[in-house]
Amino acid sequence: MIPPPVEQKAIADYLDTKTAQIDQIIQTINTQIEKLKELRKTLINDVVTGKIKVV
Repeated sequence: MIPPPVEQKAIADYLDTKTAQIDQIIQTINTQIEKLKELRKTLINDVVTGKIKVV
């Protein structure tokens, strides 16, 4: 049985909202990953060049 058009629209709107939220979360995570990669690169460089001593 197919829901009435009003209910179909409500379902579509709900899914649009949820997928937009998921897309935003994914973007935030990807941004965090890029920042962590940069931090890792900087940290490795600092250790290799002796700016940070590892005991």
